[in-house]
Amino acid sequence: MDSNFDPIKVVSNSISDITVSILDYVDSNPGIDGISILNQMCSAYPSLSDRAYFNDDIFFILDVLVDKGHLYFDFQEDSWYVIANNPETC
Repeated sequence: MDSNFDPIKVVSNSISDITVSILDYVDSNPGIDGISILNQMCSAYPSLSDRAYFNDDIFFILDVLVDKGHLYFDFQEDSWYVIANNPETC
């Protein structure tokens, strides 16, 4: 099967682009809610957003970014923030 048409390879090849897009979007919109992030990623990646698990992929990436110390998530306010003093994001 051609990797251009293999949905798993297409998504795995786009994960770094999606991750950077998420970080840029949250950095430009501190305190943004999760659904707005999801909607923005669906708009930015329409060919991928038709996938059955695209929403889960976005929230998984957000969770990894929190675990790695790149993002902070305020559970009470459903607000996302970039952690500015993380040496890996500077």
